[in-house]
Amino acid sequence: MTKRDVLVALQALVPNRYVGLLAGAALAVSMRRGASIGLEHPMLRFADGPVLPASAFGPSAHAVASFVGLMAFWAIVAGALAVAAPALAPRGPYEPLRQRVRQRVRQWPARLGVGGRRRALAVAGAAVVAGGWTLFQTTIAADFETAEAQLAWRADYERAYARLDGAPEPRPVALAATVDLRPEAQEADVAGTLRVVNRAAVPIDTVWVTVRRDLDLGALTLDGVAPARSDARFGMHAFARALAPGDTAALAFRVGVRSRGWSADGGDRSVVGDGTYLTSMRVVPEVGYLSSYEVEDARERRRLGLPPKSEAPPEPAPVATVMTLDLTVSTAPGQTPVAPGDLRQSWTEDGRPHARFVTEAPVTPVFGIASARYERHAVEHEGVTVEVYAHPDHGANVPRMLHAATTSLDVLGAAWGPYPHPTLRIAEVPAGWRFAAFAFPGLIAFTEDRGFLTDPSDADRLDLISRRVAHEVAHQWWGHTARPTGGPGDVFLVETMAKYGEQKVIRALHGEGQVARLVAYDRDRYAWGRAEAAGPEPPLAAVVDQPHLYYGKGAVVMNGLHGLLGEGTLDQALASLMRTDRRISPDDWREAIRAAAPPEARALVDDWTRRVVLYELAVERATVVPRADGRFDVSVALHAARTEGGRSLPLHEVLEVGLYDADPTGGSAPLAVHAVRVRTGSTVAQIVSDVRPAFVAVDPFVRRVDVDPSDQVAPSGRERRRSTPCA
Repeated sequence: MTKRDVLVALQALVPNRYVGLLAGAALAVSMRRGASIGLEHPMLRFADGPVLPASAFGPSAHAVASFVGLMAFWAIVAGALAVAAPALAPRGPYEPLRQRVRQRVRQWPARLGVGGRRRALAVAGAAVVAGGWTLFQTTIAADFETAEAQLAWRADYERAYARLDGAPEPRPVALAATVDLRPEAQEADVAGTLRVVNRAAVPIDTVWVTVRRDLDLGALTLDGVAPARSDARFGMHAFARALAPGDTAALAFRVGVRSRGWSADGGDRSVVGDGTYLTSMRVVPEVGYLSSYEVEDARERRRLGLPPKSEAPPEPAPVATVMTLDLTVSTAPGQTPVAPGDLRQSWTEDGRPHARFVTEAPVTPVFGIASARYERHAVEHEGVTVEVYAHPDHGANVPRMLHAATTSLDVLGAAWGPYPHPTLRIAEVPAGWRFAAFAFPGLIAFTEDRGFLTDPSDADRLDLISRRVAHEVAHQWWGHTARPTGGPGDVFLVETMAKYGEQKVIRALHGEGQVARLVAYDRDRYAWGRAEAAGPEPPLAAVVDQPHLYYGKGAVVMNGLHGLLGEGTLDQALASLMRTDRRISPDDWREAIRAAAPPEARALVDDWTRRVVLYELAVERATVVPRADGRFDVSVALHAARTEGGRSLPLHEVLEVGLYDADPTGGSAPLAVHAVRVRTGSTVAQIVSDVRPAFVAVDPFVRRVDVDPSDQVAPSGRERRRSTPCA
């Protein structure tokens, strides 16, 4: 039965056509936006079910079961409406619905007869059973919670355990774990030992451990002793184990990942029939209080009676938390397990592939595991084994990925120091995850639809594949070597610096013109996000969770610093931050850049990262006059301004002016680029050119943050009125 038939049934049941139309509109809204208006349970939204992403790996069996179960339930509901609507439709003069129901109920026994009544009772019984089973699967088996219940849980967690935030806690230093994947059942069992050490200067009298509440907890001990007390609601476990400074302890655990019930979003997709992607954040217990569980939204905190969150982040540990990994992974026959570290051993036992991965040096304490029917592609490059694990039908882009990865190792290694691992792996994971790629130490998880299936044949498009590979490889330095302290500005040090690494690799592969197009896209991303953002914009070095800032604006700023300081000077300053003995902060970054910058450039470093400074750049007029020697005098009238919060700032900088033989907005490369010193207001630049330009552009390589670049290009020989800048 179609949605149209349901709407017809509503019209039959509702006596007034306009009320029926409103009921149909309400049904349509509930189907599309039901969760946002409080209809969160899948049985309250007609024909709602999980979206099954198109994937060569095949859909999640749990998502398919949820889809089939929910669609069967709604088919029964629709069938009941199809039967009831004609019987209850008004005939002749107006009859209230209640009167029609009473009348039809009296008439049906005689009309149906004994056999018909039995069949009707059987159908009604089947409908009740189906509804009850669906209710059980979607509510009890799936542990359904409304958004309000989840907020209440977070608030209660904070009230109960926020006192532990900032208290001394042991740090993990080594993990040895066995991960048994059972993709055919969408289950996994993880058993391991996490060795922790008290690095604090004071004793620790109680060790708190958090286990995710959606895991099956089989065992949890600290040095062989069970928790003194456990709070199952929050997954908090307290061990009465005193640790003096420098003492170590072994946290042994056994947990299970299970798929339960039906859900409208398809449920957990970590372990699937083909294309498993399981992360440490999903299965490894964490030591201490988790501030990530807290309610973040200030309005919700006020409503729930929680105090405002402190603006000052907790004092970070001076030494970054790192640990060694020793992972043994087993999976289904025909599949290949992939994880970070050296592949020490691989074997088959009871028909199941096994592999052991070990990291010699400590790494950031996050990792991912992938498993699928992969085809392995590999190259040896300067002592590093670069591997791509791809679906057998997705090999078209693998050579480009390998080339981008090896180029990234060369370019970024020369800039910031040697790549820290003997192996770099890229593993394809199914479409549907909320990222294009994610970098773990030595391993990059890359979604099929945003890399392996990307069409690179269009020469006018950006090289998205190489760009994404370069960005994730850059995280092996920014995030996994240079590790931030925690707090505002962390994503600037991790994501913005990876954007700069992305630019370096694209520059090496395709030249400055491709970088300019890439940064122009990032500039527009910043402008779009800025227009939609609520509240005041923070400086780039204090950004927390605004992708349009740390991706978009950050890319423009780093390209500007590249032009301001020069690539060698900038890279030397950034390389000084690659320290494994301590964490780095935005202040450390600032000191390193300012120390390398010439005195006249230091103010701009602060303006671009510690203030919110915007530019307004325009070409007002460009004229060309032939010279007797065959060259051309090019006169360019420029307008330039800087603002902060609507307030004008003085401007005295060297900008670039590009000369073109075709409109640069179409992607043409400049014939020549000249440096011009400009001041606030109007500046007329006199340039001698070997060729006659048809167009002139200011800031052709996008090194300044101008959210309205529409006036930056003008044809030569014509004066144009500058548009009014946006406020």
